[in-house]
Amino acid sequence: MKTNAQWYMQLPEPYRMQALNNAERDDMLGNEVKSLAAALCAVPWETTPQGHTYWQAVFMKAEAGEFEGR
Repeated sequence: MKTNAQWYMQLPEPYRMQALNNAERDDMLGNEVKSLAAALCAVPWETTPQGHTYWQAVFMKAEAGEFEGR
């Protein structure tokens, strides 16, 4: 288990800072989850400046393993 913040550090920019800022706004950085995909679901996507469609695409990349090994 890692915190959302720890998982977000695996993301390339600009996703990393966007995810950190969104989770910080909702006080979700310290929550522990089992995967990057789960961490990305910590914040309701429709409440973010980027919107649901944007985060859904990032989520799909995470699910496909595109951010592993970073």
